Amino acid sequence: MIRKNMLTAVAAWAAIAATGAHAQSITKSAAHQPCLSDEQAGAVVMVMAPGAFRGLNRICSKLLPSNAYMLTSGKALTAKFDVLAERSGDLADRAMARMVDADDDDIVPGASASLRPMGEMLIASEAKKMTPETCGKVDRALKLLDPLPPENLVGLVVLLMELGMAAEKDPPFTICKPSR
Repeated sequence: MIRKNMLTAVAAWAAIAATGAHAQSITKSAAHQPCLSDEQAGAVVMVMAPGAFRGLNRICSKLLPSNAYMLTSGKALTAKFDVLAERSGDLADRAMARMVDADDDDIVPGASASLRPMGEMLIASEAKKMTPETCGKVDRALKLLDPLPPENLVGLVVLLMELGMAAEKDPPFTICKPSR
């Protein structure tokens, strides 16, 4: 989902979401494509977000000037999402069960904890592509997006996921259509 020309914080968020999609694609049967509600997809993104921020801070701290947003406010942003990630665990557990087509009775409490390091691992996989210019763009985007409530920021990522999945031939899961 991440493209070379889309190296902004929104792209980083979309990449976080793509990690969940990638993990699910391993277990997906061709005959069944699960859908996640906006809330479930958001919970998965929320659980992975703190790790992604840590990864960005770790990589970009060496490439940005000392007054960069990530260096002055990145830890506070990560801490805010750490709290919300903890609160999102139950819903993310249900999303994980849905991704592997498990029944509600088969939900494993705490399973979403396995998602926590995936955000940082995804960012680490992009480390060689990160340049001072790329980190500067991500830094600028995060500074612009930080005032949004975290739920709105995650909602934006889910919307971008949905748009990206519409362009894919065989996405590993979809975002469920809202019932009217």
